Amino acid sequence: MRPLKQSEYSTELVSVGSPDCVSKINEIIAGRISADANDANKESLEAKYDPLDAQSLYQFWSAHDSDGLRNYLMKRLETRPRDVISFLAAVLGVTQGEPTIEELTMIKDMDWYETINRMVPAQTVMKALATTFPDRTTLLTPTRKMTTEERIAKWFIQHHEQSSASAKEQNEAQSRAASDDSTHS
Repeated sequence: MRPLKQSEYSTELVSVGSPDCVSKINEIIAGRISADANDANKESLEAKYDPLDAQSLYQFWSAHDSDGLRNYLMKRLETRPRDVISFLAAVLGVTQGEPTIEELTMIKDMDWYETINRMVPAQTVMKALATTFPDRTTLLTPTRKMTTEERIAKWFIQHHEQSSASAKEQNEAQSRAASDDSTHS
């Protein structure tokens, strides 16, 4: 439920429902998305809905029932690791294209990686990618034409490595700072 303008001439937004009502409605919608996704007889959200709708459904579910989404994705990617690409494509809003050597340049921002990592642990995604693409070195070959699926896998792997290196540098800096503090005390 979106807030509405107070009047035609006002920029002030007002809610049409109480915060409790809005919260309950969001909870119900997240529950419906969860039920739809967890129905074993149905297709995945990304197979059932167009890419932007699937992306919106995952984002809404994440915002209103992050634990439920995380549990669903962990179970799904552990039992059907090849689904990892369709999930990533849905969240990133990437559609099928011709094989190319181009990177997924429109998604260089680490925010997308962090969004995915909040939905499902990066290690779960990496494990599913390792099953789907056992020869990771071919994904990292820069001059080879790649399918959309390979480009998505490469994008995630590169962002995961960048995030891991960044975390390692932060840990080392904190260790040095703690060590400096203890020697100066």
